[in-house]
Amino acid sequence: MESIKEIYEKLTDEGVTFIDEPHVVAKVGQTETWMTFFHDTEGNTDAFMSEVSV
Repeated sequence: MESIKEIYEKLTDEGVTFIDEPHVVAKVGQTETWMTFFHDTEGNTDAFMSEVSV
């Protein structure tokens, strides 16, 4: 399974415009929630989210 960082790098190389880099937005117990935001082809802001057990 690819990580959010790998997806971010792959899509950046393909020309997707991200607003920020993947970053932790929450920590609950042993789980971190990561997000990164980007613009779609119509200018909408979307996000990828990933939960990681640490």
